[in-house]
Amino acid sequence: MKFFTAALALSSTLFAPVSGQEKCEGYQAADVVTMIDLFQSVVVTNTLHEKDGEIRYNNVGTYNNNVLDLVVTITSGDYTDIEQVWIDKKKGTPDELNGRQEGSKFGNINLQTTEGNPKSGEGNFRFCFVNEGENDAVTLDEFSWTIYDTDERSSGIKEKMIMDLSQAELYQLVDNSEIVVQCEDGSTPPCENSRTVFESTVAGKLSDNPSDPNDLTDLQKKRSVSFTFQDTSCWEFTYDHFCPKDQPEWEGTPGCGKYTGGNFLFSGSSKEIRVEGKCETTPPVTSETPAPTMAPPACPEDVRLLKINGVTDIDLGVAVRVVSQDTSTVTVRLTNSLPVSVDSIFYNYQENPFNEKCYEKENVGSGETYEDITIQCLKSKPYADFEICIADNGGALVDDDNAEISKCCEHDLPPNTPAVCYKILVECQTSCAETVGRRALRGVAV
Repeated sequence: MKFFTAALALSSTLFAPVSGQEKCEGYQAADVVTMIDLFQSVVVTNTLHEKDGEIRYNNVGTYNNNVLDLVVTITSGDYTDIEQVWIDKKKGTPDELNGRQEGSKFGNINLQTTEGNPKSGEGNFRFCFVNEGENDAVTLDEFSWTIYDTDERSSGIKEKMIMDLSQAELYQLVDNSEIVVQCEDGSTPPCENSRTVFESTVAGKLSDNPSDPNDLTDLQKKRSVSFTFQDTSCWEFTYDHFCPKDQPEWEGTPGCGKYTGGNFLFSGSSKEIRVEGKCETTPPVTSETPAPTMAPPACPEDVRLLKINGVTDIDLGVAVRVVSQDTSTVTVRLTNSLPVSVDSIFYNYQENPFNEKCYEKENVGSGETYEDITIQCLKSKPYADFEICIADNGGALVDDDNAEISKCCEHDLPPNTPAVCYKILVECQTSCAETVGRRALRGVAV
């Protein structure tokens, strides 16, 4: 099973987790936990522009004496459309546009905005750490990740990065940052019920791009954001180069002066942003606070709830995302959709016609993706079914959640542990005409 995400290089010094303002002060005073160093990495796979593709950065750092790779994949949208834009605009080859440019100390993903297509410059990405040459996600105690060069074009094209900040512990911007922070749902930050938007406000040019994450000009610092993650293997976000006048909410004459693209630049820790940046802790997700929203699934009709044993609802749009479909198997990504962490999640499914398996993930955080699974489709009908069960003694469930976990899961839960089980059906061929021939969610490499 694969958990993919773009990577950074790490050192081996860790500091103990703290909370609130102490968390910010401790972070700024301490050495970097795991240092991300893309300059020393090698791009060994560069197929993000292809269906089910990826960018794999080898040797971005070490953790527990293992060399780390960083893997970037697409979670939804039509990033594969970009290859034709590169060809039409004579932009260059994928190796020249994505991965890491010659001599650069930054990871790089290219996006292109095209006229008449408001979503053309949008990319929905997943970054994951894995051991060298492997595919299973590796959870790091703590690391820093920074994005750079969030600016605009004189033609009117803007940039924004959108992320569910419950994935991170804190973020940092310098005091005079040119980046404006907003909530996707229009509320005031901190964004407790939606994703957070980091949007450009000032036009830039190629000559003011950064060349070293630890040697930034004042202008380059103003266009950078640094994030700290704890106990994390993968994280997801959206990056968008867009024409505001082409967006559905715009009132007036659409169109920008010129439709161009841009590069999303990222690295690990930036010492200057760590020391000089204003630290903001991210709002905790509690039982009273709904988990921040994700981008909507490509085809919601492809996933249906057949039966629930218990009473606690599941948000299918978050909990189960289709990654790929064919007539024999379907691959789905599983995420904890509850607004709190849970003790255990069991998932029981048919791996092949002769083999039914049940697996358990423990201590799964709210909004945390815990597995990608490939399910065998029924021979007689183009769909597959499987079961997810959640068990928790910490208050996530209620007394009426009294489901029985399948015996094949061989669990050792304490007696009377509240549990709820969901029987779920997934179509093996999409039922949405607009997604036929181009699966929107990607995460399993071929």
